[in-house]
Amino acid sequence: MHAHPTERPLVLDEFTTTQMAELQRQFDDDDRPSFDQHVESYGLERASGDDVWDWFGRGNATVPSETVR
Repeated sequence: MHAHPTERPLVLDEFTTTQMAELQRQFDDDDRPSFDQHVESYGLERASGDDVWDWFGRGNATVPSETVR
């Protein structure tokens, strides 16, 4: 199930600051293959990665100032 377009994907709560920064960098570089590989390496499903990619695409992405977990 995908997040509603205006909602922050809950899966973002699972990422550390380092993971978020890496995903953001890959999004900024338009490197979807590497982005998807990292999402998979974090133990997440493709649908979760799609939600995060779409979230970044809406300009909502911000890397948290501290580690989430």
